[in-house]
Amino acid sequence: MSKNSGSNINDNLSKLDSKIERLITEFVKLNSKVVDQDEKLVTKEELNQKHDVVMTALDKVLKEVLASRQEQIINSQRLDDHDKDIEGHGKRIKKLENHTTQQI
Repeated sequence: MSKNSGSNINDNLSKLDSKIERLITEFVKLNSKVVDQDEKLVTKEELNQKHDVVMTALDKVLKEVLASRQEQIINSQRLDDHDKDIEGHGKRIKKLENHTTQQI
């Protein structure tokens, strides 16, 4: 895989990792605020609502991570295919050069 596409994928994964960390931090803050608010206990329904919001956001981020990983696999395979093609072309060129030098 080329260095450029590999670094782009790594950059995307790093950005997604930081998004996940921010979402988890926000979830913890929201839970703390709800618990601290008027020192009342959080109902199960309130906690589930907050949990749903965070999990929905995490689902979006994880889909991006999976898409990036699939793109990385595809690009890697394409690069391997191109390397094989180039190697094959090199062999054919060498064979043609040898053939033409023998005829001269």
